[in-house]
Amino acid sequence: MMQPMTATTTVGTPVRAAIRRGGGPPRAAHRRAPKTAELVALVGARSRLMTELRSIAYDVLGPYESDELPPDTARWIEAATASAVRAACDTSLPVLAAALDQELAEAPPSVLQHMHRAADRHRAGFF
Repeated sequence: MMQPMTATTTVGTPVRAAIRRGGGPPRAAHRRAPKTAELVALVGARSRLMTELRSIAYDVLGPYESDELPPDTARWIEAATASAVRAACDTSLPVLAAALDQELAEAPPSVLQHMHRAADRHRAGFF
């Protein structure tokens, strides 16, 4: 037998459960929050963040030119930096998307309207 599908609110709460607990759907369920995890990918956030984090990591590790270090040391630093930057991106971008989703879910309707209108203008090429 097929199980009935359960819709969820923009914050991931099953709608039926939200209605039962609060007497009605949560305020955020009345408007569609942008899917920031998808937008993070569309704006190239990972590549941009990796570039910035790599630069910060090299600043933290100290001033040196790769040709002034023994090759094995330079390779180790490059590999360790790349690993650390990947780990930071892998954890920070989902956290950023989730935090933005939460903020947008609680945003006043007028803020969301202004944001949507601005996005529409940009897509139409007015900016």
